[in-house]
Amino acid sequence: MNHAQKTILLIGTIVIGLMGSYPPWLRIEPDKPAHSMGYGFLWTPPTELRAERANLFGIELQLDLGPITANRIDWSRLLTQWATVAVLTASGIAITTSKRRLPSMNEPADRQSARV
Repeated sequence: MNHAQKTILLIGTIVIGLMGSYPPWLRIEPDKPAHSMGYGFLWTPPTELRAERANLFGIELQLDLGPITANRIDWSRLLTQWATVAVLTASGIAITTSKRRLPSMNEPADRQSARV
């Protein structure tokens, strides 16, 4: 493995590690569809303020129901991101692989025999 390949592998590994420490989150409640809460650190999941508005006989009411916190990592999105980085990393390593150069048809025969 050459220097460029090691660098690409290191960068890919660091990116995957950072994605794992700052994953996408979901809020799952009974009898409700899953709600995407965005991204947050593993030790501090994202929160949103829950508020409801109502109009009662022309009076505007706003109820602050408090914050809600994400309660589950969105594994399908995180695994998709990891797979994308893995494919890009593998592609970068494959592109930087050094291959033996084949002689071209326009090269003189004496140069071809000297190289072999």
